[in-house]
Amino acid sequence: MPLVNWADHFAAKGLCILALLAQTLLPQNAFSDPVAKAEAGASKKSTSGSNIARLSPRPIGEIRTRPIELVGEVVDAWCWSSGVMGEGRGEKHKACGLLCVLGGVSSGIVDDKGKLYICAKSKAYKGCAELMGRFVGKRVRVKGWISERGGCSLLKVSDVTELK
Repeated sequence: MPLVNWADHFAAKGLCILALLAQTLLPQNAFSDPVAKAEAGASKKSTSGSNIARLSPRPIGEIRTRPIELVGEVVDAWCWSSGVMGEGRGEKHKACGLLCVLGGVSSGIVDDKGKLYICAKSKAYKGCAELMGRFVGKRVRVKGWISERGGCSLLKVSDVTELK
């Protein structure tokens, strides 16, 4: 029976945060594909293998972070990526972006090439709303760590400087 790698599944659909959570919290291929299971006949009994092995915690793997310094505009990731509020950036979108970021929508940095880097955390178990909120709509230099996986670029921000 085929197994689903949920991290790849969510990443393919552009759901970066879910992809990261699936990769972090679920063992590789933790659950079987329900469609494949139905097609194979759910009533068939199998004595080969157990779900217990698949649900065991994954061993800690290779660390996929590196230091980064980048320049770009602080945006709320949803409005910028979805286009539901026009360009989702700049002075015209500053008030909406600020409400979104302080309300819990992930902030991001859009670099000069148009690539979005999601600001995922700042310190310990804190997100970036407090740190990045005052810079929404502004051009900044960000220092920190980047992790890229499944098409997502996530930042742990250590320092932000507004550029004039």
